Amino acid sequence: MDYNAFNRVLEIFDNAGSKVLAVMQNYDGLPYPTNYMFSQNFWNSWINFANHYKDDSRIAAISLYGELGPGDYPGYTRLQATQRFADLTRAIHQVDPDRVVIFPIGQTYYVTANEWIADLQVTGILNEPNVVFDIVHPYFFESSYDLGMTVEQKADWYAYWWIEPCVNAFGSSKCYSGETFAWNNGELQYRWLVTIINKFDQYNVDFTLWCNLGIPRQMDQIIPAMQAANYSP
Repeated sequence: MDYNAFNRVLEIFDNAGSKVLAVMQNYDGLPYPTNYMFSQNFWNSWINFANHYKDDSRIAAISLYGELGPGDYPGYTRLQATQRFADLTRAIHQVDPDRVVIFPIGQTYYVTANEWIADLQVTGILNEPNVVFDIVHPYFFESSYDLGMTVEQKADWYAYWWIEPCVNAFGSSKCYSGETFAWNNGELQYRWLVTIINKFDQYNVDFTLWCNLGIPRQMDQIIPAMQAANYSP
């Protein structure tokens, strides 16, 4: 962790009147070994971060892990992985009780929201204050991943299997979508953004839109989609 560099990022966003979400990403090519979240280094990194930025209002929240998948924790169960993040959340709150912690998304390592919710109940984390749950990262891939669905059907699928069960279990104020964006350019992806934003608005769920991830002219779709959607922050 380069605190000098991160401090500069915080200064830039603070001068622009924006807060920052601090996210631990986990993509291929980054130096995170298998079972990294079970390592002492992972634990210490977040505890040190919590100490360093205790009560720093420039940070809106910290997100413990980007997208956990079954290949990230071989030899452990899903419940053990979920328990690890619950324990870490409590440890961070011992340092900085008011810090909002975003719990890693269940969609990428559980089949259904109800299975995830059952394990979250076992850990007791649902009773912890200042916790928000990253419930879904919805995309329309224009591929077999869409299960033959249209844009509207895919949004309804995410709502039925993930958004609505999580809102019912946690309350909408504790639900959050950590990412979505237009996978490719074109009218279909523009429709996807408008549709999924309206779906979030229907359930009163906050979300993050990603942009500039190697997809050309991403903002040319995101800004008009936000304007066309019914969402009102």
